[in-house]
Parts: sequence; structure tokens; C-alpha cells
Amino acid sequence: KFSWVLFVLALGLLIFTKAEDKKAVYNSRTVEQWIADLKDKDWSVRYSAVTALGKIGPKAEKAVPALIEALKDKDYMLRGCAAYALGSIGPKAEKAVPALIEALKDKEVWARTFAAYALGKIGPKAEKAVPALIEALKDKKWEFRYYAAEVLGKIGPGASEAVPALTKALKDDDKKVRSAAKEALKQIQKK
Repeated sequence: KFSWVLFVLALGLLIFTKAEDKKAVYNSRTVEQWIADLKDKDWSVRYSAVTALGKIGPKAEKAVPALIEALKDKDYMLRGCAAYALGSIGPKAEKAVPALIEALKDKEVWARTFAAYALGKIGPKAEKAVPALIEALKDKKWEFRYYAAEVLGKIGPGASEAVPALTKALKDDDKKVRSAAKEALKQIQKK
């Protein structure tokens, strides 16, 4: 027998669940609450906020402007975590590309590396970063060169101007950089 009561309860549960799914929540706090925490004077509060926004991922798209601002934090670890959070948002963080290009010049390798990571997660929409990533292939730190090569591959055919620099990186001192350059060339030259 068909029960209207069960049907209405099930429908209510379905509607409630879908509404919850649309909310961007982490640890019972909304994106807006985490964004507000980015302005706190306490480093640990700001750090928790960038971490939470990174865990929320693409649903934290409205946090992009606040995370761009966090890329300027005085603490390099927080700057790196802000870049990581932007990467977790992915292509929806496209507006952060100019700030991430600037972050590629950070004096701390941690922050530079996560800026590159974020650009890679943004993917082809990060094409404007190609000249800065080509420059990054000359960095002293192998980790940064590795990520620069990897990101150029994730940008794909839009990074074709990087082919000469990546070809040169095939002779890098570091094996991981050489491998990333080889893979990047394959991704850029796909037909």
C-alpha cells in the first residue's frame, strides 16, 4: 500500500538534503564565517580559515577575493595556504590568476610553490601565467621548477610559448624536473 505520510517525509528529506548540499559548510561554519575570520588579528584564526576554505573547495568560490587578499599576509605559511585554498577552488578561482602570478615572485619557496600549484588547478584558464612560469623554470629551488613545469602542462596547448624553456628543462639537474618537463611537453603538444 502507498503511504502518503512516508512519501511526504521522504520528499521533505530529499529537499532538505539538496538544500544542505548547496551550502558551503565546514565544521558547521559557512564560507561567509570563514571569510570573516581571514581578517582576524590572530594568525591561528586566519590559518584555520584558509584551511577550511581549501577543504570546502569549489563551493568556496565567493571567498576568492578574500583569499587574494590573504596572499599578501605577512606570514609566508599563510600566504602559501591561501594559494593552496585558491587551488582547491580550481577553475572557479580564475580571478586570482594575476595575484597568483605576483605570488610566484614570493621570497619564500613555500608560498611560490603553492601559487604554482593553484595555477595548475585553475588549469587552462591560467594561461596568462605562462610567461611567469617560464621564468620560474630558472628558479634555484628544484621544487619550484618542478611545479612550474607541471603547471605549464596543466595549462596545455595555451602554454605553447613555453616549449623552448621546457625543452631546455629536459636537461635540468633534477630528475623530477626533467620528468615534469617531458610530461608538460606532451600535454602542450597534444593534437
